[in-house]
Amino acid sequence: MKDLSPGVRPGLPNVRMDGRAQLGAYTYFAADDGIHGWELWRTDGTPEGTSLVTDLLPGREGSDPSPLVRMGDSLYFTARMRPGVSAEYDLHALWRTDGTAAGTRRLVTLMRHAWDVTVRDGLLFFRASPQDDFFGMDPQLWRTDGAAPGTVALTSEAMLANIGIAGGGAGRMYFTSSDGTLWVTDGTQEGTRTLRQFGSRPVGAFDSEWSETAAMDNGTLYFTLPQLVESTPPYPMETVIALWRTDGTPEGTRQVNRKAPGVFEHEPTQLAPVNGHLLFVDERDRQTLWSMDARTEEVRQLTQLPNTGHSMTFVSTDTQAWFVRVLSASQQELWKTDGTPEGTVPVMGTPPGSPRGWSPHLLTPVGGTLYFAAREDAELRDSLWRTDGTAEGTVKLKSFAGGPTWVDLLGIYPVGSRVYFRARVGNHQQLWVTDGTAASSRFVADLSGDDPRDPGKGEWAAVGDTLFLSLGSTSGEAPTLWKTDGRTSGVVRALPKTDVTAPPARLTTNGNQLLFWWTDGASGYELWKSDGTEAGTVPVKELRPGAAGSVAVPGPLVPLGPQGPWVFAASDGVTGLELWRTDGTAGGTKPLADVLPGPLSSAPANLRVAGGKLFFTAWTPETGREPWVLPLR
Repeated sequence: MKDLSPGVRPGLPNVRMDGRAQLGAYTYFAADDGIHGWELWRTDGTPEGTSLVTDLLPGREGSDPSPLVRMGDSLYFTARMRPGVSAEYDLHALWRTDGTAAGTRRLVTLMRHAWDVTVRDGLLFFRASPQDDFFGMDPQLWRTDGAAPGTVALTSEAMLANIGIAGGGAGRMYFTSSDGTLWVTDGTQEGTRTLRQFGSRPVGAFDSEWSETAAMDNGTLYFTLPQLVESTPPYPMETVIALWRTDGTPEGTRQVNRKAPGVFEHEPTQLAPVNGHLLFVDERDRQTLWSMDARTEEVRQLTQLPNTGHSMTFVSTDTQAWFVRVLSASQQELWKTDGTPEGTVPVMGTPPGSPRGWSPHLLTPVGGTLYFAAREDAELRDSLWRTDGTAEGTVKLKSFAGGPTWVDLLGIYPVGSRVYFRARVGNHQQLWVTDGTAASSRFVADLSGDDPRDPGKGEWAAVGDTLFLSLGSTSGEAPTLWKTDGRTSGVVRALPKTDVTAPPARLTTNGNQLLFWWTDGASGYELWKSDGTEAGTVPVKELRPGAAGSVAVPGPLVPLGPQGPWVFAASDGVTGLELWRTDGTAGGTKPLADVLPGPLSSAPANLRVAGGKLFFTAWTPETGREPWVLPLR
């Protein structure tokens, strides 16, 4: 690509690609060209596009930048500040860069490199020794929001008391603290109380959704917890996964499904409430689907997979769940259940005319029906199917037989009375639509400009009968926001082209418009809106003009009511990352709460609405990260 250091220097590699990071169209890495020492470089894959970003420490030794970590539209790294001193006992600095020399600035001076660097909730956390800790005896936990005033040391890790909000219902919220205590609150000080101290946190408590290990059912929280129990020799103890439930009272917080102290019938995972039952898969074999009656706590087996090495997974609604029963590598069956053994029945086995079997996947409930992709006869082409839960009501809506060798369905999107589906067909990404019949399934558009090898998550949202789709690209063209109403011959590109690589994020329906986060290249991430036209696709309000933007990492827009307004975390450059609200207009976008007044950020996260109150977690120097509540008027 480019010889950064012409000539031969045996034993001295001049490029470190193991710590590289991607930002925009460029890859950033540390390199030594024999003149500047180890410094930050970037490349777009061409010789003319490979260059030194900035020479932070002039001279032969170099600043030795590492590690490179991306947060939002910037890279962060630590680098040496002075030559001639052992790197082990040397001053370093934390830097932020937008990929240009002018956009590279120092945030804080440290002793040694930073380590344990991680991004969470729009903040960069790392461990490092302060400038005056010469021997490194007092490393601290730090965090930055991307600005020098927002780069601070937390005096101890205990101050970063991570709170995991499990969920809410019946006017209350549950959360866990870092010492393993389960709490409940109704949003008042007197209604906030401990339920039980476990000594260890519930499994997945750091996850914002507790997706596989906790479930809410009519105000009752089910969760799992690792527990040490006596084992058989030669091992005195072993860890098992225990199932718990709480109704919001200490006496109602207890283990379930236990035969005797330390003896558990099952080790549940993938918890999901369905029709008055709690469905789960046993962690010990992951091949059996079980159901527990929420009222009697009786546990019954619904079905078991043969020992094929496949794990049981399912998708669920409030009234039923769908899953694939794998009999062998080529024989699979689609099943459904209402949570009872008698209501657990096969929907369809191998379709007629497919003697070599099929493989249903991408299960997507739509109303009372299920849309899914399937491959037949060991082909490499997906087809789109729909079922109403009966064999005769299971039909193929679109077949790609006779087309390119490879066809992968990437997403299924219900919008109004239609269902769109996105497919990678050979070297193209295509958008199709169906009304639920094979005759109505038709091609909508070729999503040109998007690299079929890197489809991304394809965020989407429905505004009325219009589908908005956000697609990334690695082909050099701008990521785009697309729309279609299914009746036009193509997809409309709603955003102007720029050299930005980040696609629109957090697509959210707001009445007859779309809200989302986006960066246009001139400014950082800001909140945008779109009515589906280029002229109507504009920033809602530029909260923080300039390259920094109002957020480093786009967060969710949380509705305060059925139709909004919406609450989110952002910074206007005067205050730190704090709570804002918007109704989709400039005048209706205003601060909601400044938990930590001044330039520092409280970094609100885990936003939930229940019982007319907004629950969230926030950080202050005095308390660390703790749960907060804001009454909604």
